[in-house]
Amino acid sequence: MKNKGNATIIIIIAILLVVVGLVAWGYLAKGTSNIDLGDLTSKSDSKIEELKKQSTSDEISAIESDLNSTNIERLDEDLDQVNSDLNQL
Repeated sequence: MKNKGNATIIIIIAILLVVVGLVAWGYLAKGTSNIDLGDLTSKSDSKIEELKKQSTSDEISAIESDLNSTNIERLDEDLDQVNSDLNQL
């Protein structure tokens, strides 16, 4: 008799966990959107091309040369566009 009561409680708890999991999954899935990343991955970016030109050497002179050729003045030039895009999500 005691085992039957324990089994019933375990089944009820399992059902509740499944229901809560489905509700949480549905709630989280509702907040996602389908974003087409095809345009982002197919465009050739001049900044990426500059990075590809960096040396693969681990010599100090090569690293210094790469650091000196890296333009950090325009590092944040795209942040306004990124912030605008993020706020639209």
